[in-house]
Amino acid sequence: MSDAGVKDWRGRLLAAGDAYLKVLGPSLSAADPEGSVTPRSRLLCAALGQLAVLAYEALGGKAHAEQVGLTAASLSLLTKIDDEVIDRHEFHGGMNARRRMVRAKTEAFLAPTLASLGSGLAANAEPRCAFAAAIGRQLGTIAQSRVRLDHVLSVIAEGWRTQIDAVVTLSSHPGQVSLAEVAGVTRRISGAWLLMVSLLGSLPDDAARPFTDDEEEAIYDWGFHIQRADALADLQKDLGDGLISSFVGRILWEREPSRYLPACRAGDAATLYEMAAIHRVDEICLRGGEPVGALATRLGALGELNSLLSWIHGFLLERYLEHPLCRRRSDDPAFRAMGQGQGGREASSPSAER
Repeated sequence: MSDAGVKDWRGRLLAAGDAYLKVLGPSLSAADPEGSVTPRSRLLCAALGQLAVLAYEALGGKAHAEQVGLTAASLSLLTKIDDEVIDRHEFHGGMNARRRMVRAKTEAFLAPTLASLGSGLAANAEPRCAFAAAIGRQLGTIAQSRVRLDHVLSVIAEGWRTQIDAVVTLSSHPGQVSLAEVAGVTRRISGAWLLMVSLLGSLPDDAARPFTDDEEEAIYDWGFHIQRADALADLQKDLGDGLISSFVGRILWEREPSRYLPACRAGDAATLYEMAAIHRVDEICLRGGEPVGALATRLGALGELNSLLSWIHGFLLERYLEHPLCRRRSDDPAFRAMGQGQGGREASSPSAER
């Protein structure tokens, strides 16, 4: 993307997020009465409802863009409300907790919102369930094909299962999880989320077709790139939350276990950023997976969707490079190609937290 394209995405996302929050503000405040989702995160989560709008427009849709965007923004915000609870150390207990207990606790917490989404009826009296039920009813309103709706609901269910697997895996002691296991859940975390939000664009009757299987897999492949960049961007935050077996963390432990775990126990983020640079783990997070050029080709029929995914990836990488503890410079040759023309310094707000 050109610099002009970067500025255009930032402006479009800010405008979209503001517009969606003006409509969703009261219901969102009711669903999140403690304000666990920060205003910056609310803005970005709402703005990423544009993923569904881009897909909808690429599939020929015209009449229901506002409904599609609002529903996708709501779904994005709902996942963030749940994430703010289950990602915290106080919830999962960190690397000393029993994985079976963490799984059971996380599944029990997430089950009501998933049930509310699927039925359109609040599973219990929690405010988040009323919000989820309203999203479920809206999905039924915009969907003109039961087959497509059922598929979207199945992808949403997979997203909820992925949230459970992610908490269990990322909060584990690094010695309890293989790098392959971490890589697999890393791909699914962003992949399932990006797909569930984007797929809402295929629901209205004027969307010419559903996504192809390869388009869905390509979004999962983008998820691997994006979630690894997110692990870099959130290195300090994940440390505070006890999520020490992220893709970045698992490799740091593998490279220097005697230094990594003491730093984690001490909350020493500076050491983690130093290790990431010394062992070039940050560069590893840019390699591997499906080449982004191939992903652009595979998603070519979905219009600007690939462009926005590329922007998100660059934006997250730029957040890592701009972190005050980061030992890299944005003009480092290893990062220059990724940092330029995607996120860039023009995109310093809103935050890319999700």
